[in-house]
Amino acid sequence: MKKYFLSAMFILSSSFSMLFSQTLIQSKPFQGIPNLNKTFEFEKFNENAPLKSVTIQIDFSSEGGYFGTVNGNNYPVKTIFNIGASARLHSENVRLIDSNFQPVISEIRSVSEYTVVPGSDGKVHKLKNLSASESGKISEQFLNDFSGPGLFKLNLNLQ
Repeated sequence: MKKYFLSAMFILSSSFSMLFSQTLIQSKPFQGIPNLNKTFEFEKFNENAPLKSVTIQIDFSSEGGYFGTVNGNNYPVKTIFNIGASARLHSENVRLIDSNFQPVISEIRSVSEYTVVPGSDGKVHKLKNLSASESGKISEQFLNDFSGPGLFKLNLNLQ
C-alpha cells in the first residue's frame, strides 16, 4: 500500500500601504491511496486591502509499496518499470493560470524507474520513497477569483 502526503499551500499577500503587507497561508495536508479524488476548500481573501499575489505550492511524496517479478519464460528477460504516483490539480470556481496563460500546476509526479534483470525471478522489490515539489504564481488578472467572501475549491486527482 502506498501513502501520499500533499500539502497545497496558498500564499495570499495583500498590501495595506506602501510599507506593509500581510501574508495569509492556508495549508491542507492529506494521506490517501491511488485513484483518489479529493476536494479541498479554502477561504477567499476577504480584507479591505487589495490582493497582491497568490502562490500555490504542492509538496508531494509517495512512500512504501512492493512489487514482485515472475518470469514464466525459459529465457531471461530485462524489463523496466516506472512506478510512483502523480497528482492533477484543477478547480471549477477559480482560474489556476499563470502570467503565460499556462496552468500554474497541472500535474506533479514522483516516479522512479526500476530495472528487473535476468536472475531476479521470484524476487520482491521494495519501492523507494519519492518526493516532488512544485509551485506557481497566479496571473494578476485572475486574482479577483480569490478575493471576497466565501470559499474556493481545489480538486485533486491522485493516480
